Amino acid sequence: MLFKQDDAVFTKSRRGQPMIHISGYRFRKHLLVRLKTYWRCSTHQPQGCRAVIHTVQDKSRTRITKYVIFTYTSRNQPRIIIGGHPFCKHIDKGPKIYWQCSAHRGCRAKLHTLPDNTIIKCHNVHNH
Repeated sequence: MLFKQDDAVFTKSRRGQPMIHISGYRFRKHLLVRLKTYWRCSTHQPQGCRAVIHTVQDKSRTRITKYVIFTYTSRNQPRIIIGGHPFCKHIDKGPKIYWQCSAHRGCRAKLHTLPDNTIIKCHNVHNH
């Protein structure tokens, strides 16, 4: 499942707080640093979801620069989506979990995470 900029819908919560909706996920505004805004998942926050979105305000429009979603496939396998590119779990080796791009066979994009989903290495260069 890939996301495009057009998939994002900017709305307000029932309490009037800014929200972003992307393919069934809701994100609430977390932090504002200069022109960059950090957003956190509010859909699955009680379950410890660590999904994030970064947006940048430029010339009266907001564009998404980065987002990370921790989710599951339809077969209940863990999946990480970074900037619209899905990564599936490849192998557990020692304290690291190795992930590979699952959008295109032969893509060399890879991730390394710790068991708590902290991303420690991200080679997010795709050939598709």
